[in-house]
Amino acid sequence: MSKITVKELEAPTGFDLKIAAGETLDLKSQGSVIMPTGSIVSYKIATINPSGAISTSSTTFVEADSGLRIAHAMANSGNKLIFNLHTIDNYIQSGKSAWFAVTSLADVTTNLESKSIMYVKSGNGVEPFSVFGMQEHSPSSTSSVTYCVSFKNGGSGTAYLNNSPSTGQVKFSLMEVSA
Repeated sequence: MSKITVKELEAPTGFDLKIAAGETLDLKSQGSVIMPTGSIVSYKIATINPSGAISTSSTTFVEADSGLRIAHAMANSGNKLIFNLHTIDNYIQSGKSAWFAVTSLADVTTNLESKSIMYVKSGNGVEPFSVFGMQEHSPSSTSSVTYCVSFKNGGSGTAYLNNSPSTGQVKFSLMEVSA
């Protein structure tokens, strides 16, 4: 195998640099790649279809389900993480509220109101609601961290995550975006 060392490659105006058909350009095994700002560096998803509703009467955050964990080590400490949470058919009791948050597994019991994404719901009856939330995070480290979905009841009573197992699905995703 031949090896060519160059400082920079440039295609003539109007042309693109191309890899020959059937060949592979392996950028992962020989070093690192600097991606343009805003590029998605990594995407991971955790999806559960619980066999029953996940519930809590706790007024402090608890982990929703161990299936909603994502372990991730940043490719670059300056990059950003974007978390997405999508659930349907959640319930809370009349006049109450529920909070959902994403946190590291180590911090799951921390008071997260200031980081709580996601959704606050109160009503006059037991009503279904969906959570569509997005949260940004700047870990400033390349150490592996396990993130999880947490929720709590905003008062007395019970909050339910995915109360209708036949139709409900909970999706939690993480994207690392280059900064």
